[in-house]
Amino acid sequence: MPLVLLCGLNILGVALATARTIDCASMNQIKEKKKQLRDEILQYLIDHPKAQDTVKGIVTWWFLERTIKPRTTLVEEVLKNLVADGLVIAHKGSDSQIRYKMNRRRRKQIISLLQQKS
Repeated sequence: MPLVLLCGLNILGVALATARTIDCASMNQIKEKKKQLRDEILQYLIDHPKAQDTVKGIVTWWFLERTIKPRTTLVEEVLKNLVADGLVIAHKGSDSQIRYKMNRRRRKQIISLLQQKS
């Protein structure tokens, strides 16, 4: 018989599932993540009606595509700010692609910035 956990439920003052406590917030987060994942899978199938793949393929390729596109814009914005702050140097190559690298003159400042987050 499967064990059903009801968050916050007590019977006669005795907490259920005393061996394993799962708070309501965690359960709700998991439930929300599953709903979001379900929606992403269904949206991918709507966008690509002939798609079929294994679990590994879905995780690797379907979700990669859905995360890369929005992140590209964010990465571009962050790089623009890093260049403006002088921490990163942008250089246009002969192929017209812009390449980014660390400004070595600001290395100590970059290290200090990274240590502040810890």
